[in-house]
Amino acid sequence: MKYFISILVCCLTYHFAYGCSVPPKAYFYTPKELVENSEGIFLAKVVSSTAIENEYAKHRPPNFSKVKFEILDALKSEVKGKTIEMKGFNLNGDKNFNFGNHELKEFWDQPMAGSGVAPGDCWAYGVYEVGTTYLLFTGVGHIKAFEPIKDKAKDKWLAKIRELTTGEN
Repeated sequence: MKYFISILVCCLTYHFAYGCSVPPKAYFYTPKELVENSEGIFLAKVVSSTAIENEYAKHRPPNFSKVKFEILDALKSEVKGKTIEMKGFNLNGDKNFNFGNHELKEFWDQPMAGSGVAPGDCWAYGVYEVGTTYLLFTGVGHIKAFEPIKDKAKDKWLAKIRELTTGEN
């Protein structure tokens, strides 16, 4: 009986002890699935970032923040205001990598290649820099849902998502 109870306790609590032991299906969405499953898709510029200091943030890596964006373009969803807010991390002087305007093969071939981070809580977060423009997907935790867009005319990821949201090539 003791053996059975020990196994039962382990089975019921393992999720809390190991965080995200099995990556969510959303981590492996194709670009088409990412578009279909997101609530909104926005091209937006970071206007501010404020550190989150609460019980939830204590269990996150450093620089966990509430990030405010100015919406430049809504590719999917009605814009309910001129800004949106998301949780994420500050770059703090590091350079934001965008896979050479998203042309590098690794970005397209590897589902977990993206600018977001997955700290173990079964959700992905962006890594942001104030003043930088990002292609944001809301309502879905995907590693590619927070990509920096440095050149709107040349960026392949932005072009692909525009194609998927408009049906135009």
